[in-house]
Amino acid sequence: MIGYAAVTLTGIWDLGLVMAGLVFIWIPMHIWALTLHFKDDYNKVNVPMLTAVQSEKTSARVIAISTLVMVLFSVVPFFLTMQSGQPVMKEIYLYTAIASGVLMLLLSFWVIVKPTEKASWMLFKFSSPYLSVLFIALMVDSGFR
Repeated sequence: MIGYAAVTLTGIWDLGLVMAGLVFIWIPMHIWALTLHFKDDYNKVNVPMLTAVQSEKTSARVIAISTLVMVLFSVVPFFLTMQSGQPVMKEIYLYTAIASGVLMLLLSFWVIVKPTEKASWMLFKFSSPYLSVLFIALMVDSGFR
């Protein structure tokens, strides 16, 4: 966020906060997918994570809902504009956010259909690269302005 603001001299309060908000929204889905994978371990030590206090089905639904919110929020940067009226992000970021978001949604719905350790582990393993891909798309898109 600081690097982007230093290079562009704008955007710390709009794009920067939106991207920080995306990370904030991403964290619960990421952690819950991991805890669904290690549910038995959390139950053994009585750590009250969502997946330990709710059923797998309920946990999977909450994960999917939070994933949907995260994916919807990830396209917000495309709709931001600068003071001059020009868009902050262009199609590179939008298409990347949509493509990676569709994959995230498919993985989270797979967790609903089959709330297994394998499905939740796949969702967890893709969630970190998902966020990285969005930030790389942000940089690439900004570079073409």
